[in-house]
Amino acid sequence: MRIPYGTMKLPLNSFLQKSGWYKSYRKGLPTGKDGKPLIWFTYSMIKFLEERLKKDMKVFEYGSGYGSMWLRERVNTLESVEHDKQWNLTNAVLAETRSLYVGVLKFEWDIIIIDGKQEWRVECFNKAKKHLTERGVIIFDDLNNPDYKINYEGFKRLDFWGMRPAVAFEGVTTIFYKPNNCLGI
Repeated sequence: MRIPYGTMKLPLNSFLQKSGWYKSYRKGLPTGKDGKPLIWFTYSMIKFLEERLKKDMKVFEYGSGYGSMWLRERVNTLESVEHDKQWNLTNAVLAETRSLYVGVLKFEWDIIIIDGKQEWRVECFNKAKKHLTERGVIIFDDLNNPDYKINYEGFKRLDFWGMRPAVAFEGVTTIFYKPNNCLGI
């Protein structure tokens, strides 16, 4: 159930005000307090990435949208694949079949983000493990879905739980990494 905007009175310095969550919630889209696009990760992950993304990084996304616009300002190379024309906001490769979508990943990447078609995410994770640079990491959104049974042997796992833009429920965004990774974990 949506709570009408303006019915809750919180201090101006509350997290919901400072993060821009109210504006985002009202729009129903992941935006910051300035109205610019945000990646649809937990706020704790967004803050973590803001401090660590660098202009020399190469990023691949399974799933595109507002997060693609946010990432494009922060990294050197960004490529995406999308299955839904509605979310193809940045000219991502459009792949409507499982084999094309999962198989589009060909090169090595510093960061591979898995945030696209839910039914294909486990296969995307398995493919991503084979296409990381030596410093590469995988970011997997919404790993709390019980259908996602993944084998991350050889990687360490770090979960970022919390609120996310535009929605009023808790979520998780997870990083899988090895020593000497590009995020300095």
